[in-house]
Amino acid sequence: MKKAIAAALSLALFASGVTFAADTTEIRLTEGPETVDVDQILGDGTVTIQGEKVRISSLANESLVCKSGWVQFTEEETPRITLMKTGTDGDEAVLVLSTDENTLVLDAATGDPADVASISEGDTVYAYVAPVMALSYPAQSYAELILVNITQDVAVPLYAEISAVRTNDTNSNVVLETDQAINLTLTDETEITPYLTRQLLTKDTFIPGMKVLAWYNFVAESYPAQATPYKVIGFNTAYSALIRVDTDGGITINDAILDVSGTTPYLQVLEGADTMQYMVPLRKAAEAVGCTVTWDGASMHITVSSGDAILYSFAIDAGTTDDGRYLTHALDGKTGVTYIDLNDLIALHNLKFVQ
Repeated sequence: MKKAIAAALSLALFASGVTFAADTTEIRLTEGPETVDVDQILGDGTVTIQGEKVRISSLANESLVCKSGWVQFTEEETPRITLMKTGTDGDEAVLVLSTDENTLVLDAATGDPADVASISEGDTVYAYVAPVMALSYPAQSYAELILVNITQDVAVPLYAEISAVRTNDTNSNVVLETDQAINLTLTDETEITPYLTRQLLTKDTFIPGMKVLAWYNFVAESYPAQATPYKVIGFNTAYSALIRVDTDGGITINDAILDVSGTTPYLQVLEGADTMQYMVPLRKAAEAVGCTVTWDGASMHITVSSGDAILYSFAIDAGTTDDGRYLTHALDGKTGVTYIDLNDLIALHNLKFVQ
């Protein structure tokens, strides 16, 4: 598993001078520290709450990886793109890309929208794809972004999700920490544009969870790598809300402190693991992100809705939601409060966990 992670990371870090040492669990840097252990990069996926280690599954999510090659079209009912490379024995298939209406196809030089129909067989493209690939030959994966119109005189931009935002008090620059192990420093000279919207977007309005496409001329080789983009396109966040948990257990959702009076969250041992899980009051957390929670005492059934749409529902003694998603939960019999594992809350409500 670590080898697979390391390989994925090496692809994600192609722009920062990072290479993967084959058959090891190390990332090798062309400059700086001789080796960086994979565990240093991924961390252990835990945070400390009330003195205990709590595993947060979203912290272990693997980033999109970048693949490049020239295009060959697969003739099927739904045409798919096969990326090709020239191997020692001739051309070889690298990856078959599945696309849908959510796949972004952008001009690598300008960031302008393009489409799959604009891609010709033999074109070189860069694709950001899901790290989990079908076990087949060639491998198959879903493409979230395809960059076309690759030219030698313009560097291919970086596509990344913002994991943290820091402001430099000395010069007012803003540093975007990203999931691609590259920190992007935005200055007053950085050209910043929102993608296909007229909303105001400045270097001070980026938040974790947003994705960016960034162009830069130079990368300082370190870990994480450092770059100062001359142009950035910002995309609206795909998350419904941001959630943060302090070391004392306090919960913040979209910068508002969650009032848990009378429904205090608690820690409990995660079965079969050396970490704890953090149980939070479902109703208060769900209502804080704009949802409605209803309780049917006769059937011991809970339903969580957003507007007129049901997000999920489950019976209190079930191990899954009604539509089959795994769920860990508990009922406090004394107070009648339903608690949900923080990881389940994050997954079911599509939240971004922010450290």
